Amino acid sequence: MLAHQGVDGRVNCWMYAFLVPGTTPTAANAALSTAMVLVPNAADGWLAVDDEVVVYDVRAQACHVFEGVAALAWQCLDGDGSIDDILTDFADIFEVDLELVRQDLVPLFTDWFEKELIVENQND
Repeated sequence: MLAHQGVDGRVNCWMYAFLVPGTTPTAANAALSTAMVLVPNAADGWLAVDDEVVVYDVRAQACHVFEGVAALAWQCLDGDGSIDDILTDFADIFEVDLELVRQDLVPLFTDWFEKELIVENQND
């Protein structure tokens, strides 16, 4: 993936990618469970730029830019903890009610999962 910050401050990205056999995600046929351990889809590319995360979605051939809590949530998808673990960590770190964190983040993770930007970790 190549990224370049344009004169307007926005990140433009280009990616040369191909699907490797065995990396086809299965999110389209599954429902998100907060017990799942999720990781970024290996078919896509992503990078952190300052306080943003830029993700290149191979299927849609589009860049997504996540900021703030969304960028932080993306970077927590490292394959070590479940969505429930991430939600608990956010509630503890930001000292807010777990249910409020759940209401804010589960729809975000669900959206990413349905778009196949994130997939279940198969390397447990």
